Amino acid sequence: MLICRRTMTDDELQQEQKYINDASTISQSYSFGADDTCEDFRKVLSSLVRFRFNFCGDLSRCTCSETRWEAPIVRCGYDCERIWREGLMTESASQKIIAHFIVYFLIRMFMWW
Repeated sequence: MLICRRTMTDDELQQEQKYINDASTISQSYSFGADDTCEDFRKVLSSLVRFRFNFCGDLSRCTCSETRWEAPIVRCGYDCERIWREGLMTESASQKIIAHFIVYFLIRMFMWW
C-alpha cells in the first residue's frame, strides 16, 4: 500500500487513518461479534476499501487481508472478495445506474421526434 499512498495528500492520509481507527474501535468493542457491530464494521471496512481504490486501484483488494482485519472478518463471517466488490459497487453502481437512466431517457426522447 505504501507506493500508492504516496499520491495522497495529508488530508487524504488523515481520512484513511480515520477509517482505520473507526474499524479498529468497532472490532475491539466489548460487543463485537453481535450483528449490529459486525454490520458497522463491514460498512467502515467497505468505505476504507472504496477510499483506497481511488488511489490504489485493484491493490485496494488487499485491504481486508491485512493482519489487523483478519480476526474481525473471521469472527463476523465475512468474505474478503465480497467486501472488496461491495466497497466498489456502492459508489460506482449508483453512478452507472444514473448514467443508464440518462441514456435511456435520451433515447426515448429522440424516438418521439
